[in-house]
Amino acid sequence: MKKQIFQAESERVGVLGQSPTVSIDAERITFQDIRDHLTGPVLSVAFHIILFSILATFFISNEKETEDMVEIEAVVIVLPLESKVDKVEIPNPPDIPDNKTTDRDNYQDKDYSSPQPDIKFVPNDQPPGQEGDKMDDNFNFKQIDIADIGKFLPKNKVSSIPKPGPYIGRLPGRIKDILITQDAMGTDDNLIIALKWLKEHQNADGSWGDENSRKPALTGLATLAFLGRGIEIGDSNFGGTLIKALKKLIEFGNNTAANGVINGDGNGYCHPIVAYALSEAFSLTKISHLEEVMNRMTTVMVQGQNKYGSYNYRYRNIPEEKTGEPRCDLSYAGWNFQALKAAFTAGSNAPGIENALERSINAIQKIHSGADGSFTYGAAKGGTGSISMTSVGTLCLQLLNAGRSPEAVKGLKWIENSNGGKFMNCGWKDNSGSPWALYTWYYQTQAIFQGGGGKGDPWNKWNDKFLKGALVKEQERDGHWSSPYEKYGSRNGQGHGEGTGSVFKDSSLDLNIYSTSMCCLMLEVYYRYLATYKVASIEEKKRTNPMGEEIMMIE
Repeated sequence: MKKQIFQAESERVGVLGQSPTVSIDAERITFQDIRDHLTGPVLSVAFHIILFSILATFFISNEKETEDMVEIEAVVIVLPLESKVDKVEIPNPPDIPDNKTTDRDNYQDKDYSSPQPDIKFVPNDQPPGQEGDKMDDNFNFKQIDIADIGKFLPKNKVSSIPKPGPYIGRLPGRIKDILITQDAMGTDDNLIIALKWLKEHQNADGSWGDENSRKPALTGLATLAFLGRGIEIGDSNFGGTLIKALKKLIEFGNNTAANGVINGDGNGYCHPIVAYALSEAFSLTKISHLEEVMNRMTTVMVQGQNKYGSYNYRYRNIPEEKTGEPRCDLSYAGWNFQALKAAFTAGSNAPGIENALERSINAIQKIHSGADGSFTYGAAKGGTGSISMTSVGTLCLQLLNAGRSPEAVKGLKWIENSNGGKFMNCGWKDNSGSPWALYTWYYQTQAIFQGGGGKGDPWNKWNDKFLKGALVKEQERDGHWSSPYEKYGSRNGQGHGEGTGSVFKDSSLDLNIYSTSMCCLMLEVYYRYLATYKVASIEEKKRTNPMGEEIMMIE
């Protein structure tokens, strides 16, 4: 501004400085004219010339000064000072167009009592088959703003997601980088629109599903899908959905039978699935309301292990009449193994949890390991397993730090090569006769990813043909998934399978919630659990860095 003013003054002086020269010249001409007897006419002409010159000089100077002053005034107007800041509110989530595209980059950076028996959520390969403290009840979830969400944030934490640990891949910015590395950026659009569909189909009380007996397990699976994408409770799109889901999961966890098993489906799959979701949620949010329920539910799982380290429905370990031994069910055990791992990672103080993890590894390797490298539903006894159970056994060993054991290595090779590589065929129509294709692919996808570290020919083939191929192709326009069994198959396997004529009787909504949640978890495989991460032992977890954060163990 000063520079502009000085320039204007300089220009004024320069123009005015020419006037004396004109006057001197005029005087010389007048003197000569006098001598030539032309004094009168020349004086008149000279006078008018000088007068007009002076007037022109003032006119030019004023015009320039005015121009400079306008420029200076414009600077003041363009750069105002704000005296106060408006109240910050979370904006409404943007509408996602029908073509399933999202503003992925902006989203990432700124960034769910009438039990019905025998309803399960995992296959058993033996027909007929598968499958606290309360938060403030007056909390208004309909209009969540920063102040309300702050009540649920951990103290002295800017972000609710910790930096170290198995969840580091879910941090903002990391997801994009990982997806670029895997050439899978497009899958995030499919994932976001699927989460939007789940959000739109959440019940008012925070649960998911129609059938009461299925609600705990469906709510647990849907919640895991949101957590798997790194959604935080302060997220402008899905934060309210997640908070409602966590509140409902706490309610489910407090609604238990006398033995501590939560009420839900007849065979008790809801217990480990809800515990799994609560444990991940506590790791990612540190909300104190979650911890007590997590520890109580985890204690039930630890105490519910049989003497071999495996599990039976609802933790019933009474010896069977024929064998005199407790029943061992790898399909049911798989959810418990995952939940135990998540609880341990969250720092659960359930007595005996570390020993339970060791016993889990022993059960997979000694009880469920088949002679040909596969894993079996029940006690193997030299038998051969199935693709679904082999995927369960292999993944759980990987998650429990035994991914390099001979059993895990053989299991992975069995998945990739058995029957001439038949099980690497992931087309939906080709698997329309498979009652539990999605369940199998949930475990299989993770096992292949973990086994190869997200690299290698088997993973690249699965990534290209399934995740980036068949899976995204079969997503419905509104964002949900059905199942191969329902969409192209018989829909009914005598009560067995992922169909409305079987496990999900008369409820396409429940089937779609289950299917969509499972497919979301598959699409999150790239970053949900990093392939290089392993669970530290209790002694290892005592070692922390100067910032007090847990050390990540790299194999």
